Amino acid sequence: MGRNRGPQKQLAAAAAAAAMTPADALLILEFVAGNRLVPHSVFTTLLVSLPSVSPHTSPRLRAALALRAVDAALSETDGVDAPALLHKARDVLADPALAPCFPQHLAAAASADDAPAEAVADLKRHLDLEWASLPPSALEIAAERIVGSGALHSWANADHAQRSKLRLLGGHLLL
Repeated sequence: MGRNRGPQKQLAAAAAAAAMTPADALLILEFVAGNRLVPHSVFTTLLVSLPSVSPHTSPRLRAALALRAVDAALSETDGVDAPALLHKARDVLADPALAPCFPQHLAAAASADDAPAEAVADLKRHLDLEWASLPPSALEIAAERIVGSGALHSWANADHAQRSKLRLLGGHLLL
């Protein structure tokens, strides 16, 4: 009988069970990294369980990883004051490996001379805009091409019962 395991363990087990090429891993990584709704802990678990995608990369993946790094620096709110958050965000933005991935206005927001709380709020607004402007992943583009425009939006908005119906329909279409 199947045990009820947490989503992180299920994701890691599924990724480990599937024999993936680096190209397949890149498709998954690019999609998950750019999905802000995937928690950092789940993303980290997936990252560890996927085969290496090196030397493959994409502009979307680089931008998503950079945005995740800034997002992680700004998401610590337990006992961390605005100057400390701003300092952590500035450290991420100054990282030579990540700096080329950031739009200029994101770095400018973090280096503004505003009060730290205002600068953090401004940086979070800019970060929200950057997340929203990420282009679709190669996996999303392929899915749209296969199942039609709006299919991913339909899936995202579907409840459990509707998703079950869509899975059944998809299974019948693949036979």
